Amino acid sequence: MPLRALSRLGLALVVLATAACGPPIDLTKALEVTDVLTGYYDDGVQTKSMGDGAPPRPVNVLRPSITFKLKNVSAQALTSVQLMASFWKAGGDGEWDSVMATAISTQALPAGESTPSITLRSNTAFNLEGARAGLFEHSLFLDVTIKLFGKRGGQLYRLGEYKLDRVILPHAGREASRQ
Repeated sequence: MPLRALSRLGLALVVLATAACGPPIDLTKALEVTDVLTGYYDDGVQTKSMGDGAPPRPVNVLRPSITFKLKNVSAQALTSVQLMASFWKAGGDGEWDSVMATAISTQALPAGESTPSITLRSNTAFNLEGARAGLFEHSLFLDVTIKLFGKRGGQLYRLGEYKLDRVILPHAGREASRQ
């Protein structure tokens, strides 16, 4: 194929791909974060080495967690939305952890509808010794803020920022959730 024909074919493919994706959608205007529940997921008591040279010992494992729904407040159906939750410790100079999940797959979320509940939990946890009633006063505990982002078509949108409530969310087994 001549170079000119290849160039035209390439341009046609780019135009078709762009048209298939539809117009860009600003997720900060198209989605509303609702029914937010934050806290620290009780991942049970686990035996861990605390890095102090002492033998492993039982600790309470608390994982920062957020549960919410996304409501499509736009006038059109939405598809293909990814989420990223970025976890920041109070006083920290950078991100502590982050997780990604699919919020809306290729199956469209109609205008005015909401997703099922979405739960995102940090893979990094607080490993704290002591009674549960005093865990939030433990010297190693720091408050955590979650910065929530949506991604669609390669564009990242800030959906919200949430300081976690100082509550322990009960351990409910390993139910299927988006983690």
